[in-house]
Amino acid sequence: MASVKRIVSETTFAMLISATVSILAGFFLQVEVERFLTFPFLLSLIPPINDMGGNIGSMLGARLGSALHLGLIRPKIERQRALDENMAESIGSGLLSFLIAGAALLVWGVVRGIVSPMKFFLTFVMAGAILTPIVVVCTVFITVVSYVKRLDPDNIVAPLITSIADVLGVLVLLLVSKLLWG
Repeated sequence: MASVKRIVSETTFAMLISATVSILAGFFLQVEVERFLTFPFLLSLIPPINDMGGNIGSMLGARLGSALHLGLIRPKIERQRALDENMAESIGSGLLSFLIAGAALLVWGVVRGIVSPMKFFLTFVMAGAILTPIVVVCTVFITVVSYVKRLDPDNIVAPLITSIADVLGVLVLLLVSKLLWG
């Protein structure tokens, strides 16, 4: 059983790194402030994209951490059936989640008379489709590396991946919006 001191130490370390990484998300928002003023709907997409990306990574990290502790996955970044299955399931559930949430946004946009609700939907779903596999790969890397370094993934993965998903979510949303909206 892990000691309270170890848990606090590992979690504090992870939170400090997470806080630093999260500052990057704010930086990218500030750099692209004109885009958000031109397309204010983009601001409304940031919280769900970041939340869903962080949730997908956190759930996968918890599953992989348990699998590592139980010996179901080797602490190596290599092809392994259990690892491959977990990654595929996370990507599948993430894509499905973004599609369902995007459909809800589409319906909301039509009901509210938002200009170009289909572009709104496509922006959200495409951003989710790009973000999900990146978050999954980052989660696998963080989980395995923390385990190899004798850190408990349960203390490390969730804070780090949610911050990374925040930064990536903003970047991917900006990229997709530039592709679709110019």
